[in-house]
Amino acid sequence: MMQRWLFWMSISAAIIVCFSSCGQGLEPEYRATDAQARGRFRGTITFRNFPPPVPDSTRPDSLRELLLVVYRTAPSPETFFDLNTLADTIFLRPFYVPLLRYEREIASGIYEYVAVAQHFRGFVLNPNDWRPVGVYGGSRDNPRGKPLIVRPNALTDSVDIDVDFWNPLPFPR
Repeated sequence: MMQRWLFWMSISAAIIVCFSSCGQGLEPEYRATDAQARGRFRGTITFRNFPPPVPDSTRPDSLRELLLVVYRTAPSPETFFDLNTLADTIFLRPFYVPLLRYEREIASGIYEYVAVAQHFRGFVLNPNDWRPVGVYGGSRDNPRGKPLIVRPNALTDSVDIDVDFWNPLPFPR
């Protein structure tokens, strides 16, 4: 009788532990008060007027690398790779496709500048060899674009960017 009671208590305890310990499968459970809270964002990048694949060229119309860059504050040409403002980068592959869909997890918060950056010449870590070619919510009148707001445990959808290599937007001022 005592063995049956221990058996049922063990099974009950195991069930309680299983159901109370994990609310979202193997994903960690984040709360808005958590400083490490994360959210997701996704969108589509549409490409037009691709430059030629001339990796040895120093002309600004060659394509060596593409990155989706997310900044806490808008960069200048000199601070393009400043790790204090750069929050995230995504290598964009493949090249020469009309559109590319992406999704990314990032710390929740407000990001002032989200852009597609083109490496067109020289050394990859030289900020003068990169330029923004598309900005989230950007236009000629508004090269900064609009801020990306990522909420904890939520998905920010439609972070879409139009890239026109022949008419890139300038660096924000």
